[in-house]
Amino acid sequence: MLPTQTFFNLPQGKQKRVMDAALAEFAAKPFHNASVASIVEAADIPRGSFYQYFEDLEDLYLHLFEIIGKKKRLYMQEVVSEKKGAMNQIRSLYSAGLQFARDHPKLASLGIRFFREDRSFRRRLIAGFEESSMQFLQDMLISGQEAGEIDPAVDAETAAFVLHSLNVDVVDHYLEGPHSAEELIHESSEYLSLVNSVLYIIEQGLIHDDECGGGQLRNQEAGG
Repeated sequence: MLPTQTFFNLPQGKQKRVMDAALAEFAAKPFHNASVASIVEAADIPRGSFYQYFEDLEDLYLHLFEIIGKKKRLYMQEVVSEKKGAMNQIRSLYSAGLQFARDHPKLASLGIRFFREDRSFRRRLIAGFEESSMQFLQDMLISGQEAGEIDPAVDAETAAFVLHSLNVDVVDHYLEGPHSAEELIHESSEYLSLVNSVLYIIEQGLIHDDECGGGQLRNQEAGG
């Protein structure tokens, strides 16, 4: 869903006022506690106007995430354009995400609040965004295969799913601990250490090559 054309016909200043009010509301409390009344009061618009712009709160919420996604994708695309090897690019995506959060703290605060929502709610609401994210990773992996950096036997679609799921779970794990959102954004060394540990397993695997005669031999024995 998208805002109606009526919303897009508003002056830019009024659009921004509505979106700023929505961002503040959704970042401050769980989605199920957010209210149209608070948003229209902060935006200084009639309640009836809200429903001329959006179907409901979910419609507005998703539009905010669409804005976040477009801005964040610019940071991701910059990483890909650097052409510094597939695994280094994957590592750099995490750093780019943190830089986006530092540059756009209000948008980042909504993203962090979202990670604290019920998982089933999250999965239902952003299924379309997940598909876009996994396609981005899949394209990166395919480029890595074409450059000879990623094993051509790896199924890029499955690998993209694994990397995307790991990203979500790593953030979940970090925020479920004693760490605050501010630590995640501004004091990120522990978070990045966790990321590097996870990516090391992805890159090197669980089996020591010396015990199996090397990765190449292991692939040959498997018929690869």
